[in-house]
Amino acid sequence: MRRSELWMVLPALIVLLLAINVPPYVPLQDYNEWVYQGFLAAQLLHGNLTDQFVFATFPVPNSAVQAVLCLLNLVVPPLVAARCVASLYVIAAIALAWQLAQKMSLEQNVSYFYLLLVCVFFNTPFWNGYVNYQFGILLFTAWLLQDGCTRAKPLWVLLFTVGAFFTHAVIWASILLMMAIDALRRRRFVSYLPALPSVGLFVWYVARKPAPTVPDPSYPTGLLHASGYKLYTFAKLGPYHNFTLTNGIPSAIETVGRYAGFAVNIALAAGLLYLLYAALWRPLMRREAWAQLSDETLASLVLFVLFIAMPTVMADVVNPGERMLYPAMMLALLGVGKSRVAQRLVPWLACSAFVLALCALGLMANRALLAADVARADEGQGIASRAFFGSRPNAFADVMPIFAGRSPIRMIGFETSFLFNRINARINAHANVRTDSRNDTRIDTPQPRSVNSWSRAHSSDQ
Repeated sequence: MRRSELWMVLPALIVLLLAINVPPYVPLQDYNEWVYQGFLAAQLLHGNLTDQFVFATFPVPNSAVQAVLCLLNLVVPPLVAARCVASLYVIAAIALAWQLAQKMSLEQNVSYFYLLLVCVFFNTPFWNGYVNYQFGILLFTAWLLQDGCTRAKPLWVLLFTVGAFFTHAVIWASILLMMAIDALRRRRFVSYLPALPSVGLFVWYVARKPAPTVPDPSYPTGLLHASGYKLYTFAKLGPYHNFTLTNGIPSAIETVGRYAGFAVNIALAAGLLYLLYAALWRPLMRREAWAQLSDETLASLVLFVLFIAMPTVMADVVNPGERMLYPAMMLALLGVGKSRVAQRLVPWLACSAFVLALCALGLMANRALLAADVARADEGQGIASRAFFGSRPNAFADVMPIFAGRSPIRMIGFETSFLFNRINARINAHANVRTDSRNDTRIDTPQPRSVNSWSRAHSSDQ
């Protein structure tokens, strides 16, 4: 990387590292629930809380980050473990985004770099705390950076498929899709046989996982709602993130800023749709163009179709199609990167990174409000209501007093990883818990705490 290019990358790295480390806790919506589960898993390895929680006895996708947090909790306090994992993601995402931008266009690598930061690496799932999914995006990026021959090497096939399974099932399926396309087009089926162990893990998981509940009846159905919901989901590719906090009434300036952010997201979505139409979909109206499709472009078309076809709620997961959108966008940008339309439009779309930087700086400016939410968590206060393009950095602030030893252990909110609440476990039993505020063992007599209904319905797959 040349020095002039380094100065284009460093500001993004510094701003994003500060955004997650300056606040009193990592301000990613669901992330602190996963940190809590890593903390509990470490307690179980110490022999504590065995009457309240239990490990899964089958392989679980979407669990790699919790495993890393568990191991870190054995040697460092939970908040330190949380910051280490989140900081590692930021550093790795910046590095991989730069390399992928270089592959998309050497002439406009900086523009592609910032567009990738906005739409893929620091997107809505990142701020919503879907950490396993985001680490899966990193793994998918590493896969895309390999050449075709390297991707077909048996050892790489085994490592990428098993690794993807334990980060996120959709990323695993996206890599399998790429392998299937390559195998069918080039008749090299034997090279991809090492992917079968990951398929076996998935079958084992499906056979043993708890049955999904009935979809939330509050979600409306119908073509009009489905179309609007898909368009809204696509607009979430934009840079504006509406961070809503428990305490604080927005001022007139903040309200204006919010609607301006809505407009930026809609404008970016419109620009991306035009780019996809002009550089990708319109050329495919010629029959001969289908024979010249790259593997990445073909895979992106399949994933876009799945994004559109997925229902609002499926198997306890809200908006499962959204998970298809980001790999599809990465593959599409690879396919159109050198087109003339992309060369003209991408620099303008990349300017939206300025809005992302403002959102990140806003988190730092509101660190006092985030700290106040920890105090409210001591009192059992609730969390704010949903909002368009919303993300709630304080959604699981109630775990901070638990880490400090001021509050009792509560049940876990998402039973979608390798940790489960024991059936009929009594949370008001005596619990021996190691905390980050003292080295000795603390005896608590916690009171039962229910898992809020929003956490059960919001997202069960990180």
